[in-house]
Amino acid sequence: MVVKRIVAGNLLMLAMALLVTSCAMVPRGTTQIDKPFTIVLLPDTQFYSEKFPETYIVQTRWIKESAEALSTKFVIHVGDVVQNPQSETEWKVADRAHKVLDGHVPYSVLPGNHDGAPGKLSLYNKYFGPARFADQPWYGGSISPTNNGVNFCRFSAGGQQWMVLSLTYDPTESELAWARKTAAAHPDDTIILATHAYLLRTGKPGPRGRLIWEQLVRQSPNIRMVVSGHISAVAHSIAVNDSGADVHQILCDYQGGPNGGNGWLQTMRFDPVTGKVHVEAYSPLLDQYNKEPKHTYTLDLGVPGEKGKHLFILSGQSNMVGLKHEASFNPAVIKALGKDRVLVVKDAHSGQSIRSWCKNNHEFPPATTGRIPKVKGELYVPLINKVHAAIKEETIQTITFVWMQGESDLNNTAYDLYLKELLQQLQDDLQFKDINLVIGRISDSGLDVQKRLEGKKYIRRTQAEFATSYPHGVWVDTDDLNDREQDGKIIHDLHYTPAGYQTLGERFAQAAIDLIKAK
Repeated sequence: MVVKRIVAGNLLMLAMALLVTSCAMVPRGTTQIDKPFTIVLLPDTQFYSEKFPETYIVQTRWIKESAEALSTKFVIHVGDVVQNPQSETEWKVADRAHKVLDGHVPYSVLPGNHDGAPGKLSLYNKYFGPARFADQPWYGGSISPTNNGVNFCRFSAGGQQWMVLSLTYDPTESELAWARKTAAAHPDDTIILATHAYLLRTGKPGPRGRLIWEQLVRQSPNIRMVVSGHISAVAHSIAVNDSGADVHQILCDYQGGPNGGNGWLQTMRFDPVTGKVHVEAYSPLLDQYNKEPKHTYTLDLGVPGEKGKHLFILSGQSNMVGLKHEASFNPAVIKALGKDRVLVVKDAHSGQSIRSWCKNNHEFPPATTGRIPKVKGELYVPLINKVHAAIKEETIQTITFVWMQGESDLNNTAYDLYLKELLQQLQDDLQFKDINLVIGRISDSGLDVQKRLEGKKYIRRTQAEFATSYPHGVWVDTDDLNDREQDGKIIHDLHYTPAGYQTLGERFAQAAIDLIKAK
């Protein structure tokens, strides 16, 4: 194993619950964390409009009557409102059903393939055009004053601003461009994209889904969920966008069931504290739940309102000096977490004892092999000053300290006390309790030299034990990074090869990412 990790799982929920106090705000205030709330997915209602109008009414009436108890903030229709787009009778059924919600629960509608061909949405726009929603405070607008085929709505819930961006079936390039522009204009909104045809029953995007993914979703870092219908099935999957964030993709369509779907719909229960979304299938007509895993499951969307940055502090001696973090560490964390959410601060110095980073040096151990500083904490001061300068006016969500040092402390029998003190200094100065810790265990260089053997073994053992015992700590193995050939023999050098430094940065990054995602 390259990375050894121990994370105290029983502390994670506590850390979430105490998010406000565990996040370092420098110097802004935290976003309010609110109570759980619900968003309802209303899948293809085409057969209700055509043959079972009362089922449609039962659905919307239940949504209205349960709205207070469930704290329902929004309803998303995923298209195919009707079966026959030229049947005004069917549109009147849909109109009557949605009037139950008017003035009570905000909702969005989009056209599916049964609601009219592109450019031929006359009855759709007659009953669900921009004019119907124009006076609603949550309605954001549409692609044109007379066409509601592509539209967006906005609302607040769970201490977060949300957008539902609705996209017509088989969108054109101009419609996708409008959607991209709308998403980009609201960078602080968490966006749920609703479109009619996206996922297949396998959980993978179909042809239209792939087009929407490539031209809209993957490019828009704030689109965190895509919901769709069209295919009579249920499925869900996760994709990763260009910013490294998970995008949850949901297919919800019950039209193929008895009586046009028997009123089945899905509720999405958002818990802002844990970031979990509990999806549940329910039929108001039957008053039944479907607990099968494809119909009822839990997603991890992340805590709404987490817009802070991830701070990485890299420090240590010569092997940290030699690490070209811009080429190895930075690209990996940026890919996983997003460029706009990453701050990396590095300050390292060759040939230094850990004493140089500690304000209160412990005097009782024997002298270290490294230089003993004349001023206590002389290297810690420039490090923490760099950090404070980097985080000025920033909101910090997580802090990860990456430490690569120890070769200059082989005679330091209090190395564990110094590690503890250094970590405590960071926690105190940054006012951040749950700092992640990644320690690069010093390599096997010198293990074949008797006079260094015990000191090497002690530092290696202490580093691994300290990281393992710390609730948010991991240690990284470096034994394979310093091997080079000399005179036909493999030499375990003190410093790493160029390829070794590249690998070290990537290992540090992956260890840090794993710790962050574990929280």
